[in-house]
Amino acid sequence: MKNTVFAVPLAAAFALGGCIAVDEVQGRRLDLPEYDGIFKCDSSDVETLDDGHEEVAHEGPWSWEDLAVRAGKRSDASKVAYIDAAVRRLRAEEELTWKDPELRFGQDWGDTRSRTSGDPPANGSGYTTSVGVRFYVPNPFVERYIRAKSDGEIRKEDARAAVEAYEVYSEVKMLCYEEARARADERYLEERAKAWDDLRKASDESYKNGVFISPLDAIRSETKFQKARIKLDTMVSARETLRRRIAWLTGIPDDKLVIDSKPPPMPDPTSLSVEHLTEIAFARRPDLAAAVAELDEAEAGVKAAKAARIPWFRFVEATYSHDNDRENEWDRHQTGHADEFSIKTSIYLPIFTWAGESVELSEMVQARANARLMALYSSIRQEITTAYNDYFDACSRVNEEESRKFVERMEKRIAEYSSSSAAKAEETCKANEELIDYKNVQDIAFMLKVEAALRLESVIGGPLPVQAK
Repeated sequence: MKNTVFAVPLAAAFALGGCIAVDEVQGRRLDLPEYDGIFKCDSSDVETLDDGHEEVAHEGPWSWEDLAVRAGKRSDASKVAYIDAAVRRLRAEEELTWKDPELRFGQDWGDTRSRTSGDPPANGSGYTTSVGVRFYVPNPFVERYIRAKSDGEIRKEDARAAVEAYEVYSEVKMLCYEEARARADERYLEERAKAWDDLRKASDESYKNGVFISPLDAIRSETKFQKARIKLDTMVSARETLRRRIAWLTGIPDDKLVIDSKPPPMPDPTSLSVEHLTEIAFARRPDLAAAVAELDEAEAGVKAAKAARIPWFRFVEATYSHDNDRENEWDRHQTGHADEFSIKTSIYLPIFTWAGESVELSEMVQARANARLMALYSSIRQEITTAYNDYFDACSRVNEEESRKFVERMEKRIAEYSSSSAAKAEETCKANEELIDYKNVQDIAFMLKVEAALRLESVIGGPLPVQAK
């Protein structure tokens, strides 16, 4: 009869729990691939995380990609985020671990005395010893969603660490670009300084030979030579500053850092498509992985809030007790022993949970997380479209082969003119100066193409796909 007392509420609890348990999320808004970014997005094994502090044993120049990856792994902000993720993982493990059972002991004593008029006194004594074990029963309907919620939060923290690392990765890529551009500017200024120095010397030589040129040309050549030298010194100093920052971020000694002069591979834009690049970004972008994890966490929170409305056991306790009684009446002694087994349970009734707003608030969080994810999808597509168009335009402005052939033709013509009897040194220097300016314009166009490629890389989460030759 005692067992039937709990039959009705238990049956109702299991029936209600079954209805809620099957109400799960049936897939994502988009069929996203697994996270496949540059940086590890899993704090489950913190000891194996690569911190980028390995010995610097590298042959030849460092590629931009190797430097950027190394700097991302060394990022302090990324390490802090990984620690936060590991702490959250530990907290989740503690929260979801079954509560240890309790071993419970009891000892009761009794002593009774009574006397009725005309009768001899009667008394009795006894004790009861009990021992029991209490088990705390986790709510499976809530726990499954709490576990899912914790998993989403952990993945969000892991992705945040990858976001921090990727930001440093992108920064170092752009620093390498700035260093390469400064190097190109150095070459240009060196060539200009040499051209103006040659023109200055030619003017002086003409003057010594009695050939007078305009004083304005002499002053201009000297002024431009000095300006080129000052600009060159300033550019060298700026490039060294960039190198020192790259060395600091990558942990490579400044005297051992040799940066590859070649930029990352830049594929033909016609071999790329916005759709393909968007698919790559969806798999690589750590900020998208964080947003997906955040939505998973919010959805699990809604399910957990609903499941918390199910009545469930708080504990189940099994007890064994032993009674020992002794009575003394009418000069007669009686003793008795009794053993008893019992099972106790407690069920909490979530009355105030039903009356609260936890479900409504959880659904609001879910709606906002979903809106944020949808906005991020749209933003990524727009970013890729804009960056791809910029890259396409930058590539269309550069024709390296045509430029190379033009430079070769002009160098040949300058050499032919210089070797002729009618050649003037001043005219040769001016022709060289104009050719130097032309090459600088082409270098600027090429570096703008490199910059556009890096910006496209930054929005797809890593290097551009290059077709195998």
